[in-house]
Amino acid sequence: MKFNKSHFEDYLSERLPETDKNNFEQSLRDDADLKHSFDFYKNHREKNDVGRNINGNAVLVSATSESSKQFNILSLIYSVSLLAAIGFLGFSAIYWHAVYNYTNDALQEEFLYEEFDIAKLEAGILETKESTIHLQEVVLAQQYFRSREFDESINVFDKIIANNTSQANLFGEALSQELLEQTEWNRIVALLLLEQYDDDVTTALNDIILNESHSYHDKAIALDTKMNSFMRGLVASI
Repeated sequence: MKFNKSHFEDYLSERLPETDKNNFEQSLRDDADLKHSFDFYKNHREKNDVGRNINGNAVLVSATSESSKQFNILSLIYSVSLLAAIGFLGFSAIYWHAVYNYTNDALQEEFLYEEFDIAKLEAGILETKESTIHLQEVVLAQQYFRSREFDESINVFDKIIANNTSQANLFGEALSQELLEQTEWNRIVALLLLEQYDDDVTTALNDIILNESHSYHDKAIALDTKMNSFMRGLVASI
């Protein structure tokens, strides 16, 4: 019987039938060339850790195991990284939106609507003999704002500003200027509470910032700084 590498592998893997095994061992003792070939195959097998033979083709177990091990490690690293990234994004979304809500609340609490001094305006009417219709507009705007009907309050604010612009000194020069500036400020606050951050707000805010004599000049600068802060812009973009 002629033995080949397939028999070598079966013998080393203890798969060779008992009869063939005995014949093979006897042949190893009798045939020096077969013994040399078998020893060479065995040494090569041990060196490369050949573990099995499939359809006559030797498969390197060590190489396969090593590749499998590397694949498992890479898969584990990828899975952990993916989970960490998902967790980080989820946490970031919750955190930044919490910050966004906080900045909105802080914005509204810090820059609150300024109550008009109705008694002072009534005194101004008595001095100037003006119609009470202008005072009624102020009271109406205040009522709308308290009811959180910001759109309606803005409409009345616009009328007050237009009246004070076209008919100066409705309540006396100083008092009318105070009313005008307070109305301009409250209008901005109402727009912000409607979550409008458009050109209307920017323009109105810049007008106050550019007017250093405006009684709300410093507040306008502080508000503009908060609205244009890096954090607020970052949160708004998420």
